[in-house]
Amino acid sequence: MKVQVTNDMTAKPRIMAIFANGTKTIVIMVLGDVSYEIIRNGITQKFDMTEWYSYSLQVITHIENDIAEGYYPNVKRIA
Repeated sequence: MKVQVTNDMTAKPRIMAIFANGTKTIVIMVLGDVSYEIIRNGITQKFDMTEWYSYSLQVITHIENDIAEGYYPNVKRIA
C-alpha cells in the first residue's frame, strides 16, 4: 500500500465527534463546518451537509441514525 504525504497547512475545522469500528478501518469524523469525513482503509471522503443542516449537532444525529440503520456495521461513537 502506498502512503500519500501531503503538506496541506490550511486550518482544519474543529472535530465535533468521532465514530469508529473496533479495528479502525472505518473512522467517521463530524466537523465543525457542518460536514463529515469518512476514512475507510486510508481513503478519505468528505461530505458537505450544509444543504440539509445548519449545525454540526444535526450531522452527529444523522450519523447516529445511519449507524442505527446498519449503514456502518460495528461502528460506535468513541469521542
